[in-house]
Amino acid sequence: MVRTLALSAVLAASALACATPAGPAPEKREASMDALDLSGFEKAADAIGKRVRVVGTAQNAKLGAVVEGERLVVYCEGLDSWPAAQVGKPVTVTGVLTRTDDFKATVGPHGEISQGSAGGDWVLEHPKVE
Repeated sequence: MVRTLALSAVLAASALACATPAGPAPEKREASMDALDLSGFEKAADAIGKRVRVVGTAQNAKLGAVVEGERLVVYCEGLDSWPAAQVGKPVTVTGVLTRTDDFKATVGPHGEISQGSAGGDWVLEHPKVE
């Protein structure tokens, strides 16, 4: 009987561990009053280096979790993926907006192209889900 209970506890703990998403989730916090609302690509260039709020749909991409807004896709730094239950759902994330070519595909000496993006990727540093 004691072995059965111990085994049940171990199995329950293992199932819980497997259900936990990989990578750190962004911090949840109340709506930030000091963040600029970023609704689309037109406003993004003026907001580089500033704290912004991006409203869109949570999606997963090869490079990590993204927020798909209106004509704008923003990666959430340090977040490998959204939990399965969040994908495709509305999300609001705040953070400092940057733009980078760090993930840009490269061309080798014989014309081979590496995995990567087209460059100019929008990234939220220190993302926090509201």
